[in-house]
Amino acid sequence: LGYTLDYLWLREPDMNVARFQQILDHRRIHGLVLAPLDDPREDYELDWSRFVAVAIGLSLGRPRLPRVLHDNYRAMLAVLAELEALGVRRVGLCLAAESDERTLGMWTGAYLATGRRRPGWCAPPLIAPGFNARDFSAWRRAERVEAVISVHPVLPLLQAVLRKTRVKLVSLNLNGADETTPGIYQEPRILGAAAVERVVDLLHRGGRSAAVERADELLHLGRWRPGA
Repeated sequence: LGYTLDYLWLREPDMNVARFQQILDHRRIHGLVLAPLDDPREDYELDWSRFVAVAIGLSLGRPRLPRVLHDNYRAMLAVLAELEALGVRRVGLCLAAESDERTLGMWTGAYLATGRRRPGWCAPPLIAPGFNARDFSAWRRAERVEAVISVHPVLPLLQAVLRKTRVKLVSLNLNGADETTPGIYQEPRILGAAAVERVVDLLHRGGRSAAVERADELLHLGRWRPGA
């Protein structure tokens, strides 16, 4: 595409928004691809008028930017369809509250919509700001689920608790190295490439003004991996 790609991390020691702005200006960077943020409530007071920017995911609340994002609603529907095909009789959803917030409730929305269509199949979800093995185990026993749908970062805790049970654990955001857990691989390389292409296209179409006028969203649905 004729551009170089620099990687900048806002969490580096001594990094702040002012320092970040200086680096961008010094390197004459005009296009930004913004990776998902740790805290969707955090504001980044850059001088956005200097840049064409495209966000990956939904975690950046302001400003209004074009986005490339994984289709989390359809991903949940795909997972539920796979579990239904496997004959699972009761499913549960377990998420950190932060994960639910970062996706604007799309996972839970699809899950609850399915529960309304199939009363009794979807257990009440467990969504909490913090997790511990005791609370999860109590919820699992009370709801008698045969499969639990979850995401990182709580997935390792659930794997440890469920290791000696017959409960199936399914991930909505598999990483590339996990070949054993079934779930959805979001294909981050495709999302990143689409964001870069969108930035380049907007630069060619007129820069910052084009980004404001075309603050659209491109959805990508990952693929199901059955696990080992």
